[in-house]
Amino acid sequence: MNRHVNSQIYMIVTFLEEGVGGVETLVMRTAKKLVALGEKLSIVTCYFIDSAERREKFCFKKFVEGITIYRIPALHGFTTLNACLFFIGCFIVFLSTFKKTTILHAFQVNSSGVIACLLKKTLKLRVIVQDICGGSVGDIATLKQMPFSKYLIGLAKKADIYISPSTQITQELMDVGFLPAKIKAVAHGVDIDIFSPLNDKEQDLLNRKRLSLHGTRNVTFVGRLVPQKRPLFLLETWELVIKEHTQLRLLIFGEGELEDELKKFCKEKGLETSVNFMGVIKKLLPYYRATDVFVLPSCDEGVSIALLEAMSCGLAIVASNVPGNTEVIHERKSGLLFEKEDRVECAQKIAALLKDEELANRLKNGARKAVVEKYSSDVMAKALIEVYRKLLPKKVVGKKKTL
Repeated sequence: MNRHVNSQIYMIVTFLEEGVGGVETLVMRTAKKLVALGEKLSIVTCYFIDSAERREKFCFKKFVEGITIYRIPALHGFTTLNACLFFIGCFIVFLSTFKKTTILHAFQVNSSGVIACLLKKTLKLRVIVQDICGGSVGDIATLKQMPFSKYLIGLAKKADIYISPSTQITQELMDVGFLPAKIKAVAHGVDIDIFSPLNDKEQDLLNRKRLSLHGTRNVTFVGRLVPQKRPLFLLETWELVIKEHTQLRLLIFGEGELEDELKKFCKEKGLETSVNFMGVIKKLLPYYRATDVFVLPSCDEGVSIALLEAMSCGLAIVASNVPGNTEVIHERKSGLLFEKEDRVECAQKIAALLKDEELANRLKNGARKAVVEKYSSDVMAKALIEVYRKLLPKKVVGKKKTL
């Protein structure tokens, strides 16, 4: 019989409600899954009081599906002032837990992780820091570029356990001196019951008609419109794809700093009729199910939540061969990989999946199988509970319902 953690768990994340991104999605889904399994859990995050888009009055404490969310007033951007405000707010929240068995689970080493380690030193709490992204824009790379980086890295090393979702991130943590014995591998997870294939041709047609996506083959990208995700590379690739194939549509989900540049590019190249900018849509499941090929051309990744969602829905995948993607995708088994700077190869692999139904179906089945076996939210939750248990005295681990 597995045992649940009989203690208070606090998740700490800088951004949560300001947009829909991989970190925000991961935190909320992880929290909901753990609460559903009987854990007592709260989240501490920032509430940006300078946002012109606010339509609700500020409240320090909010409740969402059994989760208490504490919101610390802050201004936009992770500045020194915001770091101080966040630390003070967290200190006030955690002061009541002083000398109690409390676990802080912080997401992103370079922001909330540093705050959590500072709180650990002050309030003697147990701290887990989860690294989210690797590569040149990842948590460690960003931390190394910050002022007083040596001090901040030294502070981050005070955590009790570090969670890594990929072998690349594990190596990056060790490269700056994080102890291998403290690093635990926990893969990101998605709800495989929700994100599932629509294996019914009639229902598929109705779904596409409802979304006005029938009559074309649909290629989808989901991510922030920022250099890391390389949406411009995707549009340059799309130029090659659309020259040889008609009745195609590229759906771009997300927003970000490159949006105006991308729309200008489409106008200049005459791609406006084949590219739809969909903005941020929280309920992506119907769109995944109306997709024929999912493309992720990132230059750096941790393990993309959108990629796992697409695979769980049984989509044909084309992705850049960067470490975060290659950890998940096995060439010609669960997707196709391309050299990250090679637009021609990317275009060819998109075209191959649109042409070769047998290949596409085989990869769709392989993608779904890979997620079910390794990247389900149940697998992730069980792994996290085991990590939490390692930090607790035996007397606070109680026997509860079986996972």
